[in-house]
Amino acid sequence: MGNIIEVFFTSGIATVAVAGLWLLAIAFSSTVTSWLIVLFFLLNQGIMQYMEFPGLISRGMPEALVLALVIKAILPRLATGKSVRLLGAVPVFGFIVCVGLSALTAGVAGVEALMFVRHSMVFYLLFLAALNMDMTARNFRVIGGFLCLMALMQLPIGLGKFLTFGFLEGGFIGTLPMNAGSLSTIMPLFVITFLVAGYCWLGKPYLLALVPLFLLFGILGEKRAVAFFFPIVLMGVFLTWLYDYSGRKRLLYRAGARRMASLVAILAMFSIAGLYLAITSLYSLNREQEIGGSFDLIYAIQEMYDYSTGINLPGEQYTDRYNTGTEALTTGRISTTLFTFGDLYSGGAETFSFGRGPGLLIESSFTSGTLYEQYLTIGIRAGTTGFVWMVQQVGFSGVLFYLLLHYVIARELWKIYKRAPTRPSKAMGLALVCALVVFALDYFAYSGSWITTGTVQPVWYFLAGRHISVYT
Repeated sequence: MGNIIEVFFTSGIATVAVAGLWLLAIAFSSTVTSWLIVLFFLLNQGIMQYMEFPGLISRGMPEALVLALVIKAILPRLATGKSVRLLGAVPVFGFIVCVGLSALTAGVAGVEALMFVRHSMVFYLLFLAALNMDMTARNFRVIGGFLCLMALMQLPIGLGKFLTFGFLEGGFIGTLPMNAGSLSTIMPLFVITFLVAGYCWLGKPYLLALVPLFLLFGILGEKRAVAFFFPIVLMGVFLTWLYDYSGRKRLLYRAGARRMASLVAILAMFSIAGLYLAITSLYSLNREQEIGGSFDLIYAIQEMYDYSTGINLPGEQYTDRYNTGTEALTTGRISTTLFTFGDLYSGGAETFSFGRGPGLLIESSFTSGTLYEQYLTIGIRAGTTGFVWMVQQVGFSGVLFYLLLHYVIARELWKIYKRAPTRPSKAMGLALVCALVVFALDYFAYSGSWITTGTVQPVWYFLAGRHISVYT
């Protein structure tokens, strides 16, 4: 069946026809239906990949639907004389200019530069759509309910995967993209941010009850990082909530003092239990190298450090391939990041500022070799992060504008959060601001999942755009 689908959808006429039908569906459907169509495709890429749909469909179709949604949001405003809101347009413009300069200095073809812009900025358009599309409270409740359903759906699918394969990294991450194991860390941490923020302001116990279940989702996906990042995310949400003393005093009885005390104990218990479960269950974190090993936090931290600073020396064997070259290859996230700084600095001011060219680290039919082989040409075997992926291609100037975009959105979200009139609006604002802690951890210290997989990032953009639209 997979071969039949691939033959059908890889033909140009069929692709155009299917894309046209979906664009028409967006154009003539209601607001809530339009959003549900887009979000359904974004959050179910794993199902399409499992059915062997080609990448043109599993990733290309959702992006085409995003473009259609933007057109649907903006054209009515132009027709009625309303202004189009473009929050973040200045850093985005600066980012695109940097991409252009990087392409010129590196002699990169225009199609590769466009592919890079597509990978890194396509879901910013989803933010613009949410910012400019009128949405009733009822519509948002329907869409919000759908997002909650999609998040909860990942739990039984993750459990089914564990019962079938045991602890297994990658393969499939709920309904999300296959072969993106890092999402087993980033997705649950993203959801946990919303759960804890919700409890801080709403005090509903079921929100906290779901937290260990999503942590378990990550551990069953054989992700060591989720247990180490988990306390950082919890602390980020809790401390941000504490910082807003005036808001707590205005909306909570005695500024939520009783909730604060109990939350400290509960979050500490969750953090310790998560570390204990991860260290004893994942063979790579305990001395015995087995499931059910001893709990030794110092040993686990040392293992994580050694893994993060690893370097593959010439002639040293790994399970994926020998290093037959004469240069060492970085294998850890710390060693890869440090190598990237030195590598770009040694290339001079031009390379440091604009990188080695957009499209260098994008795998497609327009580029040669796999992504793994492309990293090898730079001197990197493993341990890549979103920062490394981006700075190698467009340099530190491109990274600066990319981070500036998130700063501009975060600043607007924080302004709204400080003056939010109700506890539900406070909860959403706190979650959206603190979700950027997850983004920062992923971008600088973990992977490129936030940017390249097209799952967590578009949900954050949608919720942020809608929140800003309602309260400004």
